[in-house]
Amino acid sequence: MRKKRIDVAWFGPMSYYLAEREANAEAFAVGVRADGRVKYRSIFVVPGDSDAQTLEDLRGRTVAFVDPASTSGGLKILRLRIAFQLARREISRISSPRKVHLVRMDGEVVEDDKLWIIVGMLSWWAVIAMVGMLLLAFIEYDLDLESIIGVTLSSLGNTGPTLGAFGPTQTWASLHWTSMIVTSLMMWLGRLELLTVIVLLTPRVWRR
Repeated sequence: MRKKRIDVAWFGPMSYYLAEREANAEAFAVGVRADGRVKYRSIFVVPGDSDAQTLEDLRGRTVAFVDPASTSGGLKILRLRIAFQLARREISRISSPRKVHLVRMDGEVVEDDKLWIIVGMLSWWAVIAMVGMLLLAFIEYDLDLESIIGVTLSSLGNTGPTLGAFGPTQTWASLHWTSMIVTSLMMWLGRLELLTVIVLLTPRVWRR
């Protein structure tokens, strides 16, 4: 599209955002399902001869997610899955304190040090998200809560389009320049390995 070789294309949320930014694409229609709903969804694809027919059947299987330009498959789902299993383990430890509780992924035990790294990363993610929301709410005082939350999570999650006043057919050009800096920093933090960046920004590391 940027090279003027096509006139019309069907894009997903993130790919449309990239097309709008890189090729000045303009959305003029959205897909509507047979029941009249406008809804985005993700699907899991398995080989034709696979015996996996439900999400439960995927337990213990190896799953490949798609590229970062996807608003669903590009997320680091593996870490969220491990965090969920860790939460389940802590509940089980309270109810059955004498039982040995292990977190497994693809049949292998996940060591506690790796588990707490994931907990630390998710905790920092939540802290940065809260700080980002507070900063944007202070700078963009005329925006509604939905837009503030949407811009923050979209920036930190690197998902492109957001909610509220900055939906898939809108741009972020109306944001104040200080908000652009805040969202850019959140995009940078969200794209890289969060704990690694936090460590690099720690003065003690540079003193060594």
